[in-house]
Amino acid sequence: NWTSKSEWPPSSPDLNPIEKLWSILNAKVIENMCCTEAEMIETIEKEWWVIPQKVIQNLIDSMFKRIPRCKAACGGRFEI
Repeated sequence: NWTSKSEWPPSSPDLNPIEKLWSILNAKVIENMCCTEAEMIETIEKEWWVIPQKVIQNLIDSMFKRIPRCKAACGGRFEI
């Protein structure tokens, strides 16, 4: 439980939109039932290039909401 800015993890998904992209890729790895490292790498590379640009743009645009909410929460957890 992260309650103060000094305890807040630097890779927090609250301010790290790449976490959403990793979530999308993880779902594709599971969906494709990758069993080997090579299959997983192939799936990730293939799926990375088909993520719609709109999804990426929405994540970028969401930073305009995330930053003020983070500041208002004094670095604590917040909902988007």
